Amino acid sequence: MFHDKTEQLKKLEWERYRASHDSLTGLYNKEEFYRQVERLLKEYPDTEFYILCSNMKDFKFVNELFGMKKGNAILRKQAEQMKQIHGSFAKTVCARIQDDHFATCIPKAYFNEDKVVEQIRSMQKEFTNSLFHLHLYIGVYEITNREEPVSKMCDKANLASETIKNDYKTCIAYYDRHLLEQSIAERKIIGEFEEALEQEEFEGTYM
Repeated sequence: MFHDKTEQLKKLEWERYRASHDSLTGLYNKEEFYRQVERLLKEYPDTEFYILCSNMKDFKFVNELFGMKKGNAILRKQAEQMKQIHGSFAKTVCARIQDDHFATCIPKAYFNEDKVVEQIRSMQKEFTNSLFHLHLYIGVYEITNREEPVSKMCDKANLASETIKNDYKTCIAYYDRHLLEQSIAERKIIGEFEEALEQEEFEGTYM
């Protein structure tokens, strides 16, 4: 009876782990990351936090050129480095959001840009060859509104990272209000352009 109960508890713990963690890297998944960030912000109201979101340029080509095994090795390596850099800090959570997208919530006081850049350069050197240049880039968003959805915080960090997507010499960019305003303006222009195209197509069909 005792043995059965122990087995049931182990099974329950495993199911909870699977529901909250990424199976490839062992980091939190997206949903659990959002929950953990919300928890940190409530438990530590006087601590300033950063959201870091990383991406790899053209990562899909890794699987096409070298196979899924190589791609998974890169993802595991990034998760390992995230644990090495940030995992020992209290009030810090790391996650694999999806595919090659990772995220970290860390106290501003703990963030060491030089160390992060050093680890990124090391990883790029390890996995870059004549066929593929690994470009890992990170966007940093300082949390200013704790009531804002965590997904929106990640969007802002990702918005910052997109500004250096094609800059192989730079691997960290910081979000500011100007980026948001610029993004909104660009989307407005694109929307107006698409609307004009649709209108022209309609008028051409009508005539």
